[in-house]
Amino acid sequence: MGSLQKIAGIDISTIGTISDISELENNYDYVHVVLTGLQPFAKALKCFRRAIIFKHIVTPSTGFRNALTTKICYDIVNRFENRLVPCFSSKFVADSYFMDNRLLIPPSVDTSAFKNMESVNAEKIVSLLDLSPVKSGIENVMGGDGEMILYSGPLTEDRFPYRKVLNAMKESKSRLLIIGRPTNNGVEAGKINEIILYMKKLDLENRVSIALKLLTEDEKIELLNFSDIIIQPFTNSTQLYVAVDPPLFLLEAMSCGKPVITSETYSFRFLIKNGYNGYAINWDRSEELNNAVEGCQRTAGLGLNARQTVLQGFSHSFVSKKIEALYDNYN
Repeated sequence: MGSLQKIAGIDISTIGTISDISELENNYDYVHVVLTGLQPFAKALKCFRRAIIFKHIVTPSTGFRNALTTKICYDIVNRFENRLVPCFSSKFVADSYFMDNRLLIPPSVDTSAFKNMESVNAEKIVSLLDLSPVKSGIENVMGGDGEMILYSGPLTEDRFPYRKVLNAMKESKSRLLIIGRPTNNGVEAGKINEIILYMKKLDLENRVSIALKLLTEDEKIELLNFSDIIIQPFTNSTQLYVAVDPPLFLLEAMSCGKPVITSETYSFRFLIKNGYNGYAINWDRSEELNNAVEGCQRTAGLGLNARQTVLQGFSHSFVSKKIEALYDNYN
């Protein structure tokens, strides 16, 4: 939405759910469908009879069957209705469905909000995390040796393989702050207990803090600026909580001028350039995290390069130009 608002001379409407789409909606030239599945774009084609329907596919395929089914579905629809235009958040996403990767509309970051700010007071972070009903080691945030490393997101193995991360932390002198994302099924509390037990086994109680909290945008900005390095240790296993590629939280961290340490997977291997704007490592090799952290400490311009990466390829201004060019192509 932020990118669309930067395009001059257009009127924008937002529809939150499929049920809000009216049979009488015929006055739109372009419709962007970001909801997943067949039903949203099928209904959009039916209701917006004169509009070009851009279907944004932002998550990678979860397997060969999913990729093949999706590709066949789009091929069939386009035989009868050429107003449906699939576009992708990254080349990796397009390739994962064996589809044309020319139409790329990357995730868009509000770089005016997600930016480097004056250091955030540790007491403020403790007060924020104390609101969580499930937490451990929050006092470790107050101080200690080494860099402050932040992970925020689901606590599933595909997104946060905690054994690999904590094993790597054993080799490092850094501190780790884990913010788990709560979901409706409530399994995260049990996962946190697993993490705490393993943390104690490795004697890391004084260097690891963990809390369960759904963050607001302002809280994200404060936590990102409080931290020195952001990690996103994705694995190649089947995703339970499929992320936009590249993940928005990673881009927001880079926009705040923070170096990121992630995995050699998804589009990270194209986006992250080791020693320039972060590091993409193999989390099975515990020494690689320590080497990456030391690299972040040595290279003063890493955070600046991370922000430049977002400004040049993921800012509202950049993405608005991509969308405007897309409109011109289908005008």
